[in-house]
Amino acid sequence: MIADNQTTVHITWDAVTTGVNGKYVNPDGISYNIWTARILYGTYYMKEELVGNTAGTSFDADFDTNVGDQRLQYWAVEPVNSAGIGSTALGQLLVGQSYDLPLEEHFINNTGLDHLWVYNNNIEFWVAVTATDGDGSAIKFTSIDGSRPSEFATGKLNLKDTSYPVMVFDARTGSANTKLGISGIIDGKDGVTLVEDVPLTEEYSTVAIPLERLKEGHYAQTVLNMQFPQSTTYYYEYPTGYIFNWGDTLIIDNLHIVDLPLPTDDTMKSENGQVTVEWTAPATNESIVNYFIYVNGVRFDEVDEGMTSYTFSAEDIEGGLTVAVSALYSYNVETPAVEATDLTPDAIKMVITEGKPFDIYDAGGRLIRHQTTSLNGLKGLYVIKSDGRIGCVILP
Repeated sequence: MIADNQTTVHITWDAVTTGVNGKYVNPDGISYNIWTARILYGTYYMKEELVGNTAGTSFDADFDTNVGDQRLQYWAVEPVNSAGIGSTALGQLLVGQSYDLPLEEHFINNTGLDHLWVYNNNIEFWVAVTATDGDGSAIKFTSIDGSRPSEFATGKLNLKDTSYPVMVFDARTGSANTKLGISGIIDGKDGVTLVEDVPLTEEYSTVAIPLERLKEGHYAQTVLNMQFPQSTTYYYEYPTGYIFNWGDTLIIDNLHIVDLPLPTDDTMKSENGQVTVEWTAPATNESIVNYFIYVNGVRFDEVDEGMTSYTFSAEDIEGGLTVAVSALYSYNVETPAVEATDLTPDAIKMVITEGKPFDIYDAGGRLIRHQTTSLNGLKGLYVIKSDGRIGCVILP
């Protein structure tokens, strides 16, 4: 097992107690060489650099896991005693600098993967010509063994400093038996189920998966968990070429992992029975369709993407008042609603939000206005009375 400690890797293994002929071996007479290694032709490994030797069953090797291009780095542990070298154990770790957002994959001709993807040994992928992004190709997944899951995972993603990260892609299937789930990995070890069963049809549909639950670690990965009960087989026939017996399939195209910023600096203020909420539009190159206004946790209205304020009457709203604003992006993804900070003085909140008339007195106790609903034109310190309640307000 190999654990990522950012600047070192912690390698652990079980002590050897049995020799090559199945006979007992004294563990006290064994030490272990630790090597960096690489895989050749997908099957064989080659030792590269000896990084340590120990008589224990763990070793911390110096290695910065956050620099360079992303790749699978291998380490080999070989037991050594007076009789020679025993069977080698091999482990791997995803290393390299995390990808910042946005990340895009268009799966051009099946050879155009622009980023590192990690997949298990039960998946095969092919070119599909039914693209959604205009480049003429998508990626088609099949399985080798229908009884086993197939997994296709991103490389390391930097989500720590994002607002609302989302993975969006187009998907279709040729079979109702195909199953797709989406999960996440945090720092290479903590699995998180994001969507257990993505709805799929024979026509392309856009899938949007929020990734905010993966923001806490140094890096995250997203995983496409696929199940193809009927595997695909093929053989070569001269001069025709490969003949396919297609089983269950999944086609994906136009994948984006993007950060969708939220509206910021949200404020609200009540006056004369009217509430005005204002916000700052997100600084983003992504396309916003509109904003949703929420009042007391319920969607109240929507406004065009070019607006940054909204005014409504609070006269028919009972009890307290909270207002929040969310953004709807062109991926048909809505961000969480951001609650507005209420700038209304407490004394005004007490009566204005209810829309009831009130009396206004100056600091000397003289009645200024009787059964009014407006503070317009007033400056200074005043006392407000309504339905037996009293409050003070300073109007600049």
